[in-house]
Amino acid sequence: MDMTRRFERAPEFVVFDGGSEFGAADFKWMLRFLRSGEKPRKTSACREGDVIERLFGMSQAAFIHNLYGNTKLRRNPRSLTKKSDPTVLARHTLEELYDGLEEFFFDIYDKRRHGTLCMSPRQKFETGLDRAGRRPGRKRYLKDCIPFAFPTVRGNTRRLDCQRGIRTDYSQFRNPRLESPLYHGLSVQVKNHPIDPNIIYAHVKSEWYPMLRVKTDADASSTESISLAEAEENFILHSRVLESQYEANMAVSGIVESMDRKWTERVAANQREQENSDPDEGTEDIKLDDDGTQSKSSGGTGEEPSLAEQMRLLKAGGYHAKRYQ
Repeated sequence: MDMTRRFERAPEFVVFDGGSEFGAADFKWMLRFLRSGEKPRKTSACREGDVIERLFGMSQAAFIHNLYGNTKLRRNPRSLTKKSDPTVLARHTLEELYDGLEEFFFDIYDKRRHGTLCMSPRQKFETGLDRAGRRPGRKRYLKDCIPFAFPTVRGNTRRLDCQRGIRTDYSQFRNPRLESPLYHGLSVQVKNHPIDPNIIYAHVKSEWYPMLRVKTDADASSTESISLAEAEENFILHSRVLESQYEANMAVSGIVESMDRKWTERVAANQREQENSDPDEGTEDIKLDDDGTQSKSSGGTGEEPSLAEQMRLLKAGGYHAKRYQ
């Protein structure tokens, strides 16, 4: 997008490594919109990245390694001390680093004569355009890329309310053109602005609508830098909320497992008590009266009668002799 803003051109091919962010649907959609090809670098034998690697090496040797807090000393960690540790020597912010790199690449390196080309990279670029043609049909304007090349929000869609607008990232966004009952309750695709956190874009009825953030009384006097800081703070808070919810779900799972474990132990204990109490129960003894009728009495010793006693009971027609009658 920065190349499109500066030169009104899009790269013919984009070389990228195996990072997970390059497999996102938004990245693939941006390449298709810009009509740029993709060349992923192989993980086993990296190729097609020699130009960018040389730019990395040149920028580090000429600029990065001259800054306070650079990590060049960490190549020999045994030579580091607490005073020379780059962690305590860093003094530049991300904004200052971006401005410094921009000035280095486009004001110093771009105008410096190259040893192989014998001219500056900017002169080489202009000479190539003069020889091959400007090709105005291949121009890409930044306003045409908005918001097609922008990243989508988490979950891809949001619910549209005709009165309150769309809520995302702990903020409310509204557009007067969408405050109609015809659009109420629609699930629309939403894209974030990568630079300005006060703008989002909603895809409603085959058209992209910009929506502005509703500012509260506390945000009335806030500047752009404060808005960026608030957006970053909201993002950090959202990530902490998700982490807290995950920890709570894991704690609930632990409680459920503990209760299941107690139930299993209780059932096993009941079974052991039942098994231990069975041999102590009294057995029912069968006795015969004088007239040959049987009677049951509990509380016996549980000893089996002898073989002679069993034969006597069978001959007398007792309980075990009924089937022989």
